[in-house]
Amino acid sequence: MRTLAFAACVALASARRVNTDGKGAVASAEMASAAMAVDADLMLQGSVLTLCARDCGDDTTPVKVTKLNTDTLTVGETFTVVGTGMLKEGQAEIKDGAYTINLEAGPGGVLKKEFKDDIGKHHAWAFPKALFRNTGQLVWNAVKLPIKPNIISEVSTDIKIASGVPSQFAGTKITVKAHDSKGKQLLCMKMTTAKKKTKCERPACECDDGSIKVDRDE
Repeated sequence: MRTLAFAACVALASARRVNTDGKGAVASAEMASAAMAVDADLMLQGSVLTLCARDCGDDTTPVKVTKLNTDTLTVGETFTVVGTGMLKEGQAEIKDGAYTINLEAGPGGVLKKEFKDDIGKHHAWAFPKALFRNTGQLVWNAVKLPIKPNIISEVSTDIKIASGVPSQFAGTKITVKAHDSKGKQLLCMKMTTAKKKTKCERPACECDDGSIKVDRDE
C-alpha cells in the first residue's frame, strides 16, 4: 500500500508539470500512467547501486576531475565519494568560491532539488521528500583552501540513498559545479546512480569509456 501511494504521489507531481490545454492533458495522462507503473520492488538495505562520474568542464575550466574512489553505493549506507583533480599549471590559486549541486531522481527526474553554498563550508542537504519520507542525503565536505596549481585536490561528498523507496528511484543524476567570486567556472562533475546489472562482473562495466577512472587507493 505504501508503494502504491508513493507511485500515486509521483503521478500527481508529474501531471502538475504539464499544461492543462488539450495536448498538455494528454501528455499529463501519459506521464501519470507511466509514474503509476512504479512496481512494488523496493530498494532494500544493502542493495548495491552503480555509480558513474564524468568531468563536464571545458577547455577553460581550470580544475579537471580525473579519479574517483568508488563505482558503487550501498542503499541505506552513507559513502564518501571523492573526486580528485589538479588545478592546471599557470592558473592563479583558488582562495574561495561557491558550488551548485543539481539533483534529479525518479522516473523522468520527477524529484528535483538544487543546493548552493561556499566551497569551503561543510553542509548537509536532505534529498527531496516523497510521501513525507526521506529519500536520501548529500553532504558537501569543505574543500581545503587555497587550491594551488599542480597539487592534487579533492572534491568530497557524502551520499546516502535511503532504503525502502521504489527501485525506480535508484536512478539519480547529481551535477556538481563550482565557480569563483567572479562567476568563472572552476570545475564540473556529473554523477549518476543506477541499479546494478547482475550480468556485469563489476559495476564499472555499466559506465561508458568517458567515465572518470576509479582508483580505490585514493
